Amino acid sequence: MVVAPVLPQTTSGKFKAKSYAGDLMRVGDLAEAIVRDWLQAHPDVLGLVDLSRLAPFQRTDMDLAIRLQDGTHPIAEVKWDRNLGVSPYILVEVLRLNHQAPPEAAGALGWTLRTEARWILYFAPKLALVYQFKTDMLRRRVQQYTAQARHDTQFCWVSTDAVKSTLNLLLPVQACQGAFRVHDVIAYARRHIPAIDQLRLQFAPESLRW
Repeated sequence: MVVAPVLPQTTSGKFKAKSYAGDLMRVGDLAEAIVRDWLQAHPDVLGLVDLSRLAPFQRTDMDLAIRLQDGTHPIAEVKWDRNLGVSPYILVEVLRLNHQAPPEAAGALGWTLRTEARWILYFAPKLALVYQFKTDMLRRRVQQYTAQARHDTQFCWVSTDAVKSTLNLLLPVQACQGAFRVHDVIAYARRHIPAIDQLRLQFAPESLRW
């Protein structure tokens, strides 16, 4: 079990040897552990297969295969979005640039546009919520929002590690209304983040407090 006394800190930048290692891997594992616990307890779920350590699925950004009561087997990608639910934005990775790769491999689509998973499950750690998107619906909202916003679209450029940088779209949550479901997973987050109740009291709107 991955246990965090408070929210773990992550770093990025040109002095970080590899982006998805160390601290970033720990928060990814933490989000996946909480989401797995929630899914395993869900009455519609018959079983899970962890794909996150298998190279072919890592390359296509797929974390979990979910066997449902209705006979379907959707695959989900799980992401940790530290400020989701607290800020008005969802972070959407649109481009990954490699500064040292051969020119023909200099860049690639960000995971949001590249993943082959059917669902994207964003874990919001300050509120212990999971935002569940169908991948195609999230991409459609990206298209609709950027078509309307154009030059007002906001991006976040991240120096990811020693050789890579990432371009992220700041997608307003308001632009995604109707495209996602929100699940309260605090009962499962408590197993891994002992301070989660205090975090929710600090950051949550009144509707989530007790």
